[in-house]
Amino acid sequence: MTGTVPVQSTPALVPESSSHIHVSESKRWEGARSFGGFLLNGYSFMLFWNRPAVGAGLAVILFLLNPWAGATGLLGNAVATAVARYVLKVRTGLIRYGLFGANGMFVGLAWAVFLPAGLTWLVLPLALAALSAVVTYLLVNTLSLRLSLPVLVIPFVLVTWLLFGVSQFLPGAYTWRPVLLSPWWANIEDGISAWLVAPLSGFFDGLGQLLYANSLVLGAVIFAVWLARARLPALAAFLGYLTSWAALELFGGANIDPGVRSWASVNGALTGFCLGGVFLSPSIASFIYGALGAAGAAWLTTLALPALAALHFPVLVSPFLAVTVLLVLLIGLPLTGVAARKLGLVRIPLAHIGHPGCPRKKRRPPERQRV
Repeated sequence: MTGTVPVQSTPALVPESSSHIHVSESKRWEGARSFGGFLLNGYSFMLFWNRPAVGAGLAVILFLLNPWAGATGLLGNAVATAVARYVLKVRTGLIRYGLFGANGMFVGLAWAVFLPAGLTWLVLPLALAALSAVVTYLLVNTLSLRLSLPVLVIPFVLVTWLLFGVSQFLPGAYTWRPVLLSPWWANIEDGISAWLVAPLSGFFDGLGQLLYANSLVLGAVIFAVWLARARLPALAAFLGYLTSWAALELFGGANIDPGVRSWASVNGALTGFCLGGVFLSPSIASFIYGALGAAGAAWLTTLALPALAALHFPVLVSPFLAVTVLLVLLIGLPLTGVAARKLGLVRIPLAHIGHPGCPRKKRRPPERQRV
């Protein structure tokens, strides 16, 4: 029997089998240019746009916000990427995707925000950045390869919680300061917030929390990148924010702490973004599903933040991760998956997601080969 199958021409989010995650001995070492590209994609990963130029722009913004935070983020990115490439020997395509570098970069930012500045605390965050690469490697082989679930920044959250657990036993270890410290940048923020309407200002401020910055400008840049690259998921993110805000009003309204509102906003926006058009095919049903997920993430934030604060742990984006992974899992289960498809919810396989959030471009039909 003769048939035709399409040849996959776009890079995959995960390899087809665990045997593909290792590189051959002949390609073990990459040049400095390739390694630099890996680092830039580590930055662009959080924006769901796998392009070195986008990563370079975000890296520059981080250094403008705070040079120390920019340096620690870059160092964490480099350590995690190096461990993945040269120690774990992870497949080049997966490193180029930015998953390892992004988690290391966020661990580096946690160093700048939660630990005293200076090289005295160099060993602990670098060790944890390396650990984030190991955790990422393990989760790719379990969540992604076996369960077809996204890893995202789960390693960063787990490793950062470990950082807080360890720092409690180190005198003078814990501190807190926002990344946004430059006075000239604060003046720009004040000028913009004066004319920006409330829903947008809260939305942009929430997105700025991704980098520990109460920055409307940074949040606006993140949303602009999302909007330029994929309009529907970006709009789903804004809908997720609005839904999370409405959910907070139902949960307590004026009695909710501003810090809870900020983290609930970013968790809701991210949930709406990923469920509205990244891991599910964009549709009215996916928008509704993402909005409901955003409300759940906001509710979970109100519960998790006080509980984690009692343990001296930050909530970070753990509600977004928990809700998104759970709802993606429900779409893939046999029983709930049938009901989801009847409602118009279509899950995009991870192996078909080369660049999450990318718009559907007009491309030539895939080449076909005889089998």
